[in-house]
Amino acid sequence: MTAATSIFSFRLAVFLSIVCFAVALQTAQAQIVQTTNHPEGVNFEIGYDQVDPVNGKGGSGLSGPYTPVRGWPEPPEPGRMLADVPSVFIASPERIIVGARRTKDTWPIPYTWDARSIYKYLADDRTRIYRRPESSHKITVYNRQGVMLEHWEQWDEMFPSIQFIRISPHDPEGHVYVTGRGKITKFSNDGQQLVYVINPEDVPTTTDQATFFPEGMTFLPDGDFWTVSSERVVRFTADGNYVTEFGKRGSGPGELNGAHDLFYDQAGGRIYVADRNNHRVQVFDANGRFLDQWPNIVAPAVVRMTEDRRFLWVADIFTAKFLKFDLDGKLQESWGTWGFGPGAITGGIHDFTTDSEGNLYIADHSNTIQKLVPRAGGDPEQLIGRLLPY
Repeated sequence: MTAATSIFSFRLAVFLSIVCFAVALQTAQAQIVQTTNHPEGVNFEIGYDQVDPVNGKGGSGLSGPYTPVRGWPEPPEPGRMLADVPSVFIASPERIIVGARRTKDTWPIPYTWDARSIYKYLADDRTRIYRRPESSHKITVYNRQGVMLEHWEQWDEMFPSIQFIRISPHDPEGHVYVTGRGKITKFSNDGQQLVYVINPEDVPTTTDQATFFPEGMTFLPDGDFWTVSSERVVRFTADGNYVTEFGKRGSGPGELNGAHDLFYDQAGGRIYVADRNNHRVQVFDANGRFLDQWPNIVAPAVVRMTEDRRFLWVADIFTAKFLKFDLDGKLQESWGTWGFGPGAITGGIHDFTTDSEGNLYIADHSNTIQKLVPRAGGDPEQLIGRLLPY
């Protein structure tokens, strides 16, 4: 056998292996769809009450001290679901604002495997795994029962990728801020008016800094706000004017890498930053001076403080866990499950919040939005409870 023949045979074998794997994967997916509703098949549509303890026994503990609410919210359209949900914000008990990056057909199981990367390389029919994605319903508003009140349809094309939705607790008009694709966009509370847009070119950037890419936001009583952009924390006025910043790229104390969110504790005079790629939470004073760091947190994505100011809850986007720390950075509690099933997280916790009744809302990065209610018999120390506003 010549060298050329050997190379051809090897390439043919690799090609046939890839084709066989892709066919097997598509067949397995088709079988899942076929057997879901078959009485003798695999029942993936497990009931939401089939993962909780019964008379104190059993249970899967997927969602800690909470039970997910089935069918919340209502579908944006018949047979569709919100997909790739990055943010949820409670403007009032009857106004829950949800940011999504797209919608897709409802899966035959509640929370499913996202095999996009495999299909990207091995399958021709890539839309099958996306379930007909559509760039719609980027910002929707629901009441506590999950009934859609508003769809800001006029802004759908403005946001290829939403990051966070926030409202300043110090703003009597309740303007809505949206971060995403390098912009900060400010709307009226009802979404009818666009107030302004802060673009990357509006922010001073030196040659050794990455392009401005805002994500989390936190607000000051005077109307100013801080936003985090990977390696720096930037301050703006309520009118969107640049004021100052702190931080630089690196892994040393006070340096940042892939920072994702932040929270300003006015009473304590501290800014807590989710320094995601450095696997830590960093603590700064109100002027940006480094104070402390809490190391070895896999991928902190969101930081929130409890209303009594005793604890900081951190959502880890890679491990799908909620982590409860005291203000000295000592871990108190940890719960959460990556995977499939009611209350599990498929793609990672990108955002979360709680309402005045103690219910928990989770924005699942690669899947959808979940509402969970405190479960009878759940560990009260694991309940997140009421949170301070941003």
